[in-house]
Amino acid sequence: MTTLLWLAASSLIWGAVLVGAVIALQSRGELSGRVRQWMWRGAAMLLVLPWLAVPLIDVLAPGLALSLAPAAETAVVPAAGAADVIVTSMPLATVGFEPAVADQPGIVLPWVEIFVAVIMAGWLLRFGAAQVAAFRMRRLLQSAAPAPEGPSRDALDTWSHRLLLRRKPDLRVMDGGVSPFSSGALRPVICLPKGIEQRVRPEALGLIVGHECIHVARGDGWWRPAERAIADVLWFNPFAWAIRRELDLARELACDEAVVAASSSRRAYARTLRDVAGIVSGLSP
Repeated sequence: MTTLLWLAASSLIWGAVLVGAVIALQSRGELSGRVRQWMWRGAAMLLVLPWLAVPLIDVLAPGLALSLAPAAETAVVPAAGAADVIVTSMPLATVGFEPAVADQPGIVLPWVEIFVAVIMAGWLLRFGAAQVAAFRMRRLLQSAAPAPEGPSRDALDTWSHRLLLRRKPDLRVMDGGVSPFSSGALRPVICLPKGIEQRVRPEALGLIVGHECIHVARGDGWWRPAERAIADVLWFNPFAWAIRRELDLARELACDEAVVAASSSRRAYARTLRDVAGIVSGLSP
């Protein structure tokens, strides 16, 4: 239990060091979204180092715990043939001393046990929340309909070929004010809001599909669950959540930069983002 307490404290300190280091590096100059993404991703991976240190110490130095244990008291046995010493005990009252009365122990809260229980309860809650989110995503994807033939599928074919995707994502449309998104690792899926083909220009539609294809090409379907799992395990560490938030921002910025570089038009992409925001909020583009 004391080991868990040490891990929690060290992860807080280590998280503060990592976040401060990455922020300092970002402030030194203009960095691309891709570089920022890898910096924050590296910070997330390094955040688990204190949790790996304890089992490594147990493997590499198994005698460390024994060496830290207090030495047991040893009894001194008098040598054979030593003279016997007779000690006569006398009542303390006869020499003016009163026997000490032991203090009554007060209520002592088991703080370590309480801390461990809170940590484990947080893990259970975060695991349950992840399962609920996964269930909702499955239901959402099941309710989505395959995208019909048209500009969106043409854009998917174009970007899949341009990015050399081994597996072309499944393209679906869904009702409601849902922003375009991609999901899945082994079987990636791209979802678009229903009616988007009629509300944006074909060029803008290609940029939207391209943004999600870049997520698939960069393996974000694999990275995102791992990065979020770190924040769930270290749920008590505010620096873990700060890293996760910065990772989400850097990931989107990196894809935006890649789409702009492919389209060679920042203004066109900015108009596309504005149009998508209008569709999601129910406004006319």
